[in-house]
Amino acid sequence: MNIGTQILKIRKEKALTQEEFGKIFHVTRQTVSNWENEKSYPDLQILIDIKCRSGSHGVYTSKVEDLHEDYLRPQENGSHTDCDYVCVSNDKMTLSAAGKKTIAFNASEYTQEELTNKKHGYELEKCGSTVLCIDYSQNGIGSNSCGPVLSEKYQLNEEKFTFDVKLVLHNR
Repeated sequence: MNIGTQILKIRKEKALTQEEFGKIFHVTRQTVSNWENEKSYPDLQILIDIKCRSGSHGVYTSKVEDLHEDYLRPQENGSHTDCDYVCVSNDKMTLSAAGKKTIAFNASEYTQEELTNKKHGYELEKCGSTVLCIDYSQNGIGSNSCGPVLSEKYQLNEEKFTFDVKLVLHNR
């Protein structure tokens, strides 16, 4: 699904006119129309705002294998942000993780090294377990993977931070 179609879908789901949608992101109705008709694209920060505002806070269930996005070149993907907690289960146990503040996580059948070192998706080898990554924060999109270097205001440059996460392992 292209960006314009996604924006239109989000706007319709929220039952907003183009004018109402534009006011949220400080743009005109015509700008929203141009986005939806693929005549222009929102800048990166507006795309991030649209994604964050359109997400629904709730409890979701998925299989780890369904979280993987098969890109042309393997890379880390599937991060879920602003989460209160995450639980990963198999038939024997459940691992739960929760932070004092919201966390970001991704779960994968591939190690970070596997995703980094392979050049093509067909070369990936599953590690035989679930790799759960819990993040304090992440750089924004655009970290020179397919475009310009990420603008400094979107880079994670904190030298010191506190990140408290509680991990609990439950037998099933």
